[in-house]
Amino acid sequence: MSNTDLDISILIPIYNSGQTIKHLINEIDRYMAGTKMSYEVICVDDGSFDDSWEKLEQLCKDNLRLKGLKLNRNYGQQMALYKGLGCCSGRYVLTMDDDLQHDIYDLNQLLEMAQGGRDLIFGIYETYGTFDLRLMGSKFIGAFFKWRFPKLKGNRVSAMRLISKSVYKALPAVPGKFVYLSAELIPYAKTIGNVQVKRRKRVYGKSGYTFIKCAGIALKLVYYYGRLPLRFNRKDNRSDASIDGWCGQLPNQWY
Repeated sequence: MSNTDLDISILIPIYNSGQTIKHLINEIDRYMAGTKMSYEVICVDDGSFDDSWEKLEQLCKDNLRLKGLKLNRNYGQQMALYKGLGCCSGRYVLTMDDDLQHDIYDLNQLLEMAQGGRDLIFGIYETYGTFDLRLMGSKFIGAFFKWRFPKLKGNRVSAMRLISKSVYKALPAVPGKFVYLSAELIPYAKTIGNVQVKRRKRVYGKSGYTFIKCAGIALKLVYYYGRLPLRFNRKDNRSDASIDGWCGQLPNQWY
């Protein structure tokens, strides 16, 4: 089957995910085996310093649907996703986190809404847990999107997204120095939706999104994506993010 025949690409940025990557890929394969969809799983290693890449290489040897990309250093989740989108070929792309909190079984709900005509859909948790400083920082980011993008019409953004090909293929090949994927995608989407998804307990580690980090992201969002022309140098500020390794059945043009 050629890459152009794929129904869905599942895109996962990984960072120090050696303890979770095998479990996550196995879970995705079990779910997809129960569907009639053709698919690929693309993992982008964002400069991990544990054994994530070695485990991904081993998994790719036994799984023809799995592909891996390795960035030359750590750039952050958003840039890893942006680079990975350039390698996707599905009619839709599902973005998921690597910490097992997202549930692949929620894909069915996202696809149902997509078949109803929405071309960018975010999976939203009913509850985000106990209110704390980190959650307050996330609310700053949410407030930015509500202010900046009226076309959201009350919808929220999240890390679990289903993106139609018409939207993600519209992105520029070379991203700016600062990237926030949802802000890049929304201008190209015609209709946006939300689906409530499950929030599973984190099995290993803790979130890297502290209050300080979230507040910093919110300030950068205003600078780079705000309504005022503050990002006048952005087009000349190309990112130096590059692919430093690959595994799986990758077409030559991807690297």
